[in-house]
Amino acid sequence: NISPAGDLRNDPGDSVVVDIVSVRSGGALVSAPEMFYTIAANPLFDAYRIIATSGIRTGVPAVGAAGVAHPTAWAFDLPDTGGLFPGDVVHYYIRASDQVGGDVQHTTLPADLTGYGDFSTPGAYDGRFTVRALPTIAAAGGGSLEVPGILLWNDFAAGASEQIWHDAFAGLSLLPGVDYDTYYTNGPDSGVGNGLGGRTAGPALAYYNELCYTSGNMGTFTISNSDFKQDASDDVGALLNWLGTGNKDIFLTGDNVAFDLGVNAGAEGQAFAEDVMGVDIVTGNIRSFISNQSAPLVMAVAGAPVFENISSWIAYGGCMDINSFDGVTTRAGAVRLAEFSDSNGNSGSYPFSAATLNAYGNSNRVVSLPYDFHYMFSDPGATAKSTLSARAQVLKDVLGHFDVVVDDITEEPEFSEFTMRMGPNPFYTAYQRMQLTFTLKAPGDLRIKIYDVRGQLVLTPFYGPVTATTYVRWDGTDENGVELPSGVYFLEAQMGADVFVRKFALIK
Repeated sequence: NISPAGDLRNDPGDSVVVDIVSVRSGGALVSAPEMFYTIAANPLFDAYRIIATSGIRTGVPAVGAAGVAHPTAWAFDLPDTGGLFPGDVVHYYIRASDQVGGDVQHTTLPADLTGYGDFSTPGAYDGRFTVRALPTIAAAGGGSLEVPGILLWNDFAAGASEQIWHDAFAGLSLLPGVDYDTYYTNGPDSGVGNGLGGRTAGPALAYYNELCYTSGNMGTFTISNSDFKQDASDDVGALLNWLGTGNKDIFLTGDNVAFDLGVNAGAEGQAFAEDVMGVDIVTGNIRSFISNQSAPLVMAVAGAPVFENISSWIAYGGCMDINSFDGVTTRAGAVRLAEFSDSNGNSGSYPFSAATLNAYGNSNRVVSLPYDFHYMFSDPGATAKSTLSARAQVLKDVLGHFDVVVDDITEEPEFSEFTMRMGPNPFYTAYQRMQLTFTLKAPGDLRIKIYDVRGQLVLTPFYGPVTATTYVRWDGTDENGVELPSGVYFLEAQMGADVFVRKFALIK
């Protein structure tokens, strides 16, 4: 937020500002530092794009509020218009050079450039230097457009935490940019107004039907209420505006979200915890209330809805630092979905809710956990119902309760009918793989063919027997490993008398 505190506004800065100095004795910068960027561009907007999808931007001295250039701060920018469009993903890094006595050396931020320009998976490159323009928009055929139905809000910013969500989504065959988008709060523990509510008042969220939230073990600056002494981001307002449209669902996880709402986010935050989450806040650290357990067993409450495929898991808050999980109880109308067991694994010992379901407003559903998704682990004593991780099983049950259709790639569903899901479309061979998901009427031979617009057979990426739900991924190359040219193609999938034909765009 670059607005002066006295203005009581949240104005997002559109530049990257970096302090750059030579740390070698007698060293000096050789030239102005540079920002290297690469955009995985959404071709729907190519006609309006005015910058190259990769290039270099030279830094300029950053000027402060008094109009004076800072001696060590450099600003890097992309055009305000014509640069980024919905569905674009950007990787960038900063490079600077210094010299001492003619010895020139270079350094980059981040230091590790592994994955730069690799858009094949969302965690391939450092998330701090990745920008996603939301929502992702894709052509759906017939002139219509589609966007993902789920938004993952990473309000934790730790790379491992976000990757855990991506892994869980992948286990359910949900694809980034197709089934879900990701909003990444930059510097969430700094309270600088970068939360979701700092960048939209809510209408831009209307495209999404479900929101998954993670804030790790942050004690403050989680879901904020535009308190300029805390965090100028009006997250509460944005979420309430979104929920006000009706038929929306939230899966809310974080160690101290409820406590932070009640203590640091004013009356608006406390009302959000009570009315939207459906909980009363007892303590910000439940450990002494549950026999000092730092990694308690969580057990689904018998007869409660939501958790149909998992009955227990571990809320792991120990070693090396010990996390502080919220202690909450359910309010009238809310449902306690899970409880903390005692140290012997027995239920019925504590009144606290380890997972809560609440109905809010116009057909909105909210499931909340008083600990973060990151700290959920499989119960080693449980009878395995699936080879999925505990996190993926919980996510599967929550999304299933929200009426999101998911495919457990580790389980064989009952045979019903031959169906196919295909995505993404358009398909960008530079950083994506097309995934085809098939359910079967019965075991048999599956044949997949790809034709060009003239009706000529280009290749057969798969032909063989299948006995259960099948997943086929294709990288856009022919039988010889040569990339196909950009263009429109047709995919034909056949099992017995059942045939699917889908049109897709391939972009190199």
